[in-house]
Formats: sequence, C-alpha cells, structure tokens
Amino acid sequence: MLFHDLNEDVVAEILSSCDVHTVLCVSRVNKHFRAIALEKQLWMLLLRRLAFQGFIDLAPEETFVTQTTSDLIDEVKCLIFGPKTWSPTWSSPPIPKRQIILPFKHERPLESRTHSITLLPGGRHFVFHDQASLRFFDAATGRVVCSYQHPASIQFWSYAMSGGGDETFVAMAGALNQCV
Repeated sequence: MLFHDLNEDVVAEILSSCDVHTVLCVSRVNKHFRAIALEKQLWMLLLRRLAFQGFIDLAPEETFVTQTTSDLIDEVKCLIFGPKTWSPTWSSPPIPKRQIILPFKHERPLESRTHSITLLPGGRHFVFHDQASLRFFDAATGRVVCSYQHPASIQFWSYAMSGGGDETFVAMAGALNQCV
C-alpha cells in the first residue's frame, strides 16, 4: 500500500511520531497532506515533544486551547529563527513572552547559600531544594506535586525524566550530621 492511499487518521498518527522537518516536507507533497500537516492536534504533539527534549519551555496546557495552529507553528519558527526582537529591523526592546508569578510559602527562613530552584525540562515543573528537602511544583499552578524531607542534609541531587515528562527519577546524596 502506498503512503498516499492510507487513511487520514493513519497519516496523522505517522506524522505525530515524526520531527518538524519531516512534517513540513510531507506538507509540500499535495493539498491533502498539507491539510493533515496543518492540524492543530499534530502541532500540539510536536511542541510537547520539543518541550520534553528541552528545546522549548511550554506555557500551561490551557493556552493550547486559545492558540491557533498558526500560533503553534510560530512557536516552532521562534525556536529556529529566534525571537522577532533579534531582527535588525525590530525597533522596540524585548519583553517577556510569558511570565508566571507564583505565591510561594516556605516554612523556614531562606538563606541564599542553602537553597536552589531548578526549572525542569519542558517548563512544566520546577524543584525547590533546601538543606533538608526537595519539593517538586507544578509551574502553572504552584501546587506541590511531590516532596521529600530528610533528617540529614541533602547535599547533591540529580534527576532524569522519561515518559514525555510524566515521570521523574531522582537520586540524592547527603551526609548524616553525626560523628563516629
């Protein structure tokens, strides 16, 4: 069976597992493939994959609903060409594209040398680390997704993400505050 004989849903499913370059190449074949390649759902999947791979930080999921396919494609163009403010013809100064301000409550006083905040790939979660705890937050809502308290100091930690950013594996190392 030839590719152009496949059902629309099958072609869309195949394109959803391709990279952006392949989707753009297929869109140039004919009007039928172009219509499939311009589906909003396809570009949402492509953007999620780019976010998981660490190329872009996504806005909260709700913004996909209000964005058009053209807006989603512009996100990818910005990744390739850079923001419009980089253009020599652009006259106004750069402004933040997205800003999320989170009300953050911390139980203990913050000391700059004992805490850090790390935004995880994809921009959907961030980690707050202080001497005795790690807390994972949803960046869109500020809600604590997961937390870990340790009686001793957590000196080093690392993470690996899988499952499209739905799973995070964390390794921690610390020292007990005891002399032997």
